Amino acid sequence: MILFCDTSALLKLYIVETDSDVVKAKVAEAEAVAVCRVSWAEAHAALSRRAREVPEDAPVIEQAKQALAADWPCYVVMEVNQVLVERAGDYADTFALRGYDSVQLAAAYEAGRIAQTPIWAMIIVSAITSCDGSQEGFRRRRWRPFPCWPSRHRDAVQ
Repeated sequence: MILFCDTSALLKLYIVETDSDVVKAKVAEAEAVAVCRVSWAEAHAALSRRAREVPEDAPVIEQAKQALAADWPCYVVMEVNQVLVERAGDYADTFALRGYDSVQLAAAYEAGRIAQTPIWAMIIVSAITSCDGSQEGFRRRRWRPFPCWPSRHRDAVQ
């Protein structure tokens, strides 16, 4: 199974949040984990905001950033290009999504198209959890948690 994680799902691997265990379990089951290139910037922005808001977490946040950097080469990174952003624009209109949420959804679709296989997409905001790879092949479901990736993530920020 190929798993696509948007930034919200990806961060659950590095900081302990509701459903982090679910994301970690799903990553553990996956043959490959795909992410969108913009997740790097979004993740760093979110982690840096946490360090500013809760200064005592700053050392652990730095560890989370280092762990993300170490893991990044293991992810299948979906590049943002004109075709992807045009699809994202369509998704923004169709599903009333914010800009980067629609980019994440389009990247998940592209991952399934390239792989020519169904993928699991953990896109937290949009509550879309699977893609069957067909034309506009997304099924809307209520998002449920799953488990995820390397054991070192169990020491993530609480």
